[in-house]
Amino acid sequence: GEENPFFGNPILLTFALMWRYVFVSADKSPKDSVYEYYHRDGHKGSKLVCLGDSITQGAMSSSFVDNLRCHDACRGMDVVNAGLNAITSWTVANERVYDLIRLKPDFVSIMIGTNDARGHFHEPWANELVYFWKLKVE
Repeated sequence: GEENPFFGNPILLTFALMWRYVFVSADKSPKDSVYEYYHRDGHKGSKLVCLGDSITQGAMSSSFVDNLRCHDACRGMDVVNAGLNAITSWTVANERVYDLIRLKPDFVSIMIGTNDARGHFHEPWANELVYFWKLKVE
């Protein structure tokens, strides 16, 4: 029989596993997401909503929201993760802001701009963002 090329080549196997991890992680919903907040009981009181890109979401790296949640100033409050991988400032201003309004937060953290900067300096990424988010180009 034929051998599977991934098992015979450790570099290909490593690359395939990393590729799968990136795509699974990118689609993973963050802990304490907007959806989860709406569907759980036991809200604590004050509410902080964190809106941003993958750095906020924490799917591709360390979670900004998890780090914030451990801070003394956030103890005893609901911290909602409204981060979304690959999001841009345009999407926040024109779409995601409605999540904030519905949640009626006491405090808001908006950390955005990484994908905007990357799109500014790397045209293929900019084209991908325009297509993915259906952005208007003027």
